[in-house]
Amino acid sequence: MLRHSRPASWDWSKGSIAPAGLAASVAADDGRPVARTEASRPSVHARRLLIRTRIMGVPPSPKSRDQPGKAGRYCAGRGTGNRAAPGRGISAHERGGRVPRRAVFMRVLTLSAILILWWSCAAAQDSCVVHGHVLGCDGKPMRSAFVRPFGPGRSGHLAAATPDGEFQVAFPRPGGYFLVFGGVHHQTLFMPLLIERPGPLELTVRLSAASYRSSFDSVQVVGDFNDYKSEGALPMSRRTDGTLIASVPCDRDTLRYQLLGVQTGTLPICGTQADTFLVDRRNPMLGNQSNSFISVLKAERKPVQVVFDPARLPRGYDEPVITFADPLRVAARIVDISQDMSRRGRRISDALAAAKAAGRADSFHWDASPDLKSLATEIDGERATLTRAYLLLNYVHLAVYAPDSTKARRILAEIPPDSPVWSLEWGGPDKTFYDIGQMAKRPALWRDYGERVVAAHPDSSVRAAFLYDLLEEAQKSGDKERAGRYYTQLVGDYAGSQYADWSKKQYGPNRAVMVHKPCPDFALAGLEDSARVYRAADFKGKYVLIDFWATWCGPCVGELASLHRAHEKFKGRGLVILSVSFDEKRETVKRFRSGKWPMPWLHAFLPNGFASGVAAAFEIVGIPRPILIGPDGTIVAVDEDLRGEKLDGTLARALGGDAGRLGPRGALTAPSSPRMPRWSRPSQVRSRRPAGRSPS
Repeated sequence: MLRHSRPASWDWSKGSIAPAGLAASVAADDGRPVARTEASRPSVHARRLLIRTRIMGVPPSPKSRDQPGKAGRYCAGRGTGNRAAPGRGISAHERGGRVPRRAVFMRVLTLSAILILWWSCAAAQDSCVVHGHVLGCDGKPMRSAFVRPFGPGRSGHLAAATPDGEFQVAFPRPGGYFLVFGGVHHQTLFMPLLIERPGPLELTVRLSAASYRSSFDSVQVVGDFNDYKSEGALPMSRRTDGTLIASVPCDRDTLRYQLLGVQTGTLPICGTQADTFLVDRRNPMLGNQSNSFISVLKAERKPVQVVFDPARLPRGYDEPVITFADPLRVAARIVDISQDMSRRGRRISDALAAAKAAGRADSFHWDASPDLKSLATEIDGERATLTRAYLLLNYVHLAVYAPDSTKARRILAEIPPDSPVWSLEWGGPDKTFYDIGQMAKRPALWRDYGERVVAAHPDSSVRAAFLYDLLEEAQKSGDKERAGRYYTQLVGDYAGSQYADWSKKQYGPNRAVMVHKPCPDFALAGLEDSARVYRAADFKGKYVLIDFWATWCGPCVGELASLHRAHEKFKGRGLVILSVSFDEKRETVKRFRSGKWPMPWLHAFLPNGFASGVAAAFEIVGIPRPILIGPDGTIVAVDEDLRGEKLDGTLARALGGDAGRLGPRGALTAPSSPRMPRWSRPSQVRSRRPAGRSPS
């Protein structure tokens, strides 16, 4: 008689799951429990025999049936050590009858199904289902929409919304995640999602419409007919009814296209005329932009008349509206904080844009004290642990303008190493953790906390990010033992992460860009004249400082004062500087050089930036990346030795001269402090962040 009706039970003697058939072995034939003792515990042979006979239906061999102290002791269930009496514990067909193979197969199949069902039920106990509606700015379903989850256990697979806007996404367990919402002609939304307990979570999202230009006088069509490039884009002509039209050639059954000159900025947007829409997987999704869809028209291998009707563009809502069915959930509070930080960030971005328009970008300074004061009040009044932790991290995001060591140390003391809020840092928490270390000014405390996160956090991407920060710190401090240990763990345990890739390119023993190694060959088109190509052979016999940079990169601009002084001091000693821009357009660099920083040296332009072959050859994972090449074509110095105060000393040692003549950096030099990140890196998916925080 079985004592349990569950498909499986816990075998405490083995510390593992035992199938239901084995549960009967802990009770006597008359149902009385038998104590588990060393004397009564069945042998390995007996357990194997039980599985063969009672579960798989395979009759035991005569030798096995007649062995005293093995099958007899176990099948009788008495623990006496005597051979089983005939008919006790083994059925008649088990004593000699043959069981058809079909019966054996069915029993194995049944057992497998029971085990699968048990594991499914166990996993379902921790699972979380997020469901609801994603709607347009008018509160109605959009022509096409999607939801894309990111986080531990979710790799970012798209989930299409139904025609009425319904969606459902399952998560394996509670924790920190992101949901990305996209809709036709609406801005893509990146929403942090903190699930504090298993079960369903319902919400409704109303996206904000795309931001359009004031007039549509220069709308162009790009698509699969010209590989979506702005070169070769077809202009649209205006008709009397206010619509625009263009004849687009097509040699396929369908035409896929997008429009330039519709939304603000340079990104394309899908057209208003479409038989269907496809998600654009060619480019990364961008927060607060509408570049995620491609319009598709039936073409039948002949030119298509593409019509754009501005009146069909949705308009309304400057920011998305997110409503939770249960507003008391922690997830709702986290989203409120995130939206509040986005509003603060937009104010900073707008102020910076105004300063650039007025030609005061270099002297721009944001007074963050009112924002920091209000955030500090919220932190002190917040009782929920997770919410307070998220507020503290967002305080650090704004505190780059006014570093606060007290709050940084509070984070290291209050936030548990396994807290899910670390998973709510879009792009990874490495940048935030780096800033915390710079503000706290307690290296030992910072390292100890980082190592505890690596040991305890359930999110592998968070562990990899912290390990990467620890590796960088160990490298800069010269601790080779720790650096080697961190590097081995990072590239071994997190081989598929972006942090492992960065580490190999920056610190790998076999990397191509190292001191004393030959410089990779290159061919770079000139900035002013694209026909002028700079090659490695052109600089033989000279010292050349190659500086990979961009105007949008704050740390890059922060190095320009040092570069200008180095140019003035060493240009007569054979030093050549070649700045290689990662900007999207040449005109952007030209306008930048007409301001405070003329950069009177050689310039090249690198299309595709981080995705280019040159970036791969030079193992560039972030900018600025300065590299000093000697007259014989070998690498003399890289990275930190060519930045800030170290630049003058490195050049003086290489070219000869007094390294101390320039003295400390003056007012023109951007300070190396937590106010400015040390790197700007590419990101597969970017969201809007406060100005001054480079995406990591």
